[in-house]
This record gives sequence, C-alpha cells and structure tokens, in this order.
Amino acid sequence: GLDRQLDALSESLGARPLDVPASQAVLVQTQAGCKATIAKMLAAREQLATSQVEAVGLEECIAEGESALRTGTSLLAGWASLMGRLMAQGEGVDQATRLRLRDEIKTMEEPLHRASTAMAASQVVGSSVAGQSMAAGDPGMADAVLAVREAQNVMLELAARLPDKDNSGDAKLKAAVVNAEMALRERERCLARFRARITHASAECAVLAGNVGGVVAEVQAMEEPVQHLAEVFERYLAAGRDVPLDPVALQGEVMALRGQLRAKERMIHEMELAGGVMRPAGERGVPRALVPLEA
Repeated sequence: GLDRQLDALSESLGARPLDVPASQAVLVQTQAGCKATIAKMLAAREQLATSQVEAVGLEECIAEGESALRTGTSLLAGWASLMGRLMAQGEGVDQATRLRLRDEIKTMEEPLHRASTAMAASQVVGSSVAGQSMAAGDPGMADAVLAVREAQNVMLELAARLPDKDNSGDAKLKAAVVNAEMALRERERCLARFRARITHASAECAVLAGNVGGVVAEVQAMEEPVQHLAEVFERYLAAGRDVPLDPVALQGEVMALRGQLRAKERMIHEMELAGGVMRPAGERGVPRALVPLEA
C-alpha cells in the first residue's frame, strides 16, 4: 500500500551513505502508489453510489411487502370486528358472509405473491460488484421473504376453511381470523425491522462516499510534493551530484506526507479490501457494513 511505500522511502532516505538511485526507485514506486490508491478510491466511491441506488430499490421492495401485509391486517381486523358484532347480535356468520370474506382474502394473494417474488429476486441479482446483491446471503432478507410467504400460507389456510361451516363454527372462525391478523402484524414488523437496516445502510453509503471523496482529495494533494522530491533527485543526478542535497530535509517531507496519510489509512485499507460493497449489518447478519468481496 501507499503507507508502506512512504515508510520504505523514509527508510531509504535515512540510510547512510545515501543511495540516491535506490531512493529514486522507491520514489517511482510511491508515485505509482499514489495513482493506484486514487484509482481504487474513485472506483470504491462509484461502487458506493451504485450500492446506495440498490439500497433504495431494496427499500421500495420491502415497503411493497409491508404494504401488502398492512392491507391484509386491516382486512382481517375489519372482518373480526364484523363477526364479533354478528355473534353478539345472535345472527351468526352465514355462508354468504363467509364466501364474501373468502373472496376478499383471495384478492390478497396477488400482492403478497408479487412482493415475495420481488424480494426473493433481489437476493439473486444486484448492482454491486459482479452482480452480487447487497442482500444476498443476508439472514434478515431471508427472514423477510419467509415472513411474506408465511403470510400467504396463513391467508390461504384461512380461505380454505371459510366455506366449511360444519367443521369451523363461528367462534372458531373468528378466533382463526384474529390469529391470522396477529400473524400478519408480526410479519409486518419483521419487514419493518429489516427495512430500517436497509435505510441505515443507504445512509452509510452516502457518508462513506463523502469520506472517500475526502481521501481522494488528500492523496491527490500528495502527488505534487512527491513529484517535487522526484525532481530534486533528477536535478541532483543530472548535475553529477554537484548540487546540494539535504536528505534529512527530504526525509522530513516524506514523514510529513506519512503523517498526513496516517489519519486516512484505515478507510483506505477497508475500501481496498471491500471494494465498496455495502450490506446491511444485523444481529445475525454480517457485523459491519463493509464486506470483503471474498466473504
């Protein structure tokens, strides 16, 4: 990395007698290191921007699932209330009412199926490096997909027992509707928790992209003094070593650059390792937002 190249350059300048050609060779490597670091940081910043776009898409996908579940819970809550009133009035839930509820429940099949399909697809293909989705392999996303599919099964099971008045009396039916409503609410909360993590990851992408931009600017600013050191060596060698050369001063300049870079080392290493891929960190998921590509 650039940090090691600057350390090597400082060490070379501290050697006595000074080996100018060797120091010059290390300096050439340092110049190349600056350019390589800038290129990696720019690529990481671009990937972070791409990941942020993907996070927004995931948020929308999860929100669609939440909306479908919310609609389902509202439907079931309304019917549970109606059944309670009918039973309190001694009217009971007649077959026509049961079939009407079944038809309304069936209208929920399509939005729930669409949401679960979209969420499952988001785990397979993404806009991150090598087409890897930021949700791929994340337990939270797997739980969210499972939650919607479980909600589908709950609704299908309820719809199947509605016409059977003989084996599913009014009290049992109302209890089943209330239980289904509670099941959907719990799964809606599951999706809301995961969406909050996605939102956090999206915001983290934006912050990191800004920080990477700052690193790029600082490394770019280092190119000029490094070029100055290269010119000093060139003039010294071109003059047959007859011009003054102060290796201590040159080493001081390198150490100043090293200190300037030190504050940014951690971010540079993380971004080089991660390639800018973002994943939402969670209790059972990856512990950090930056994930190595080989993970």
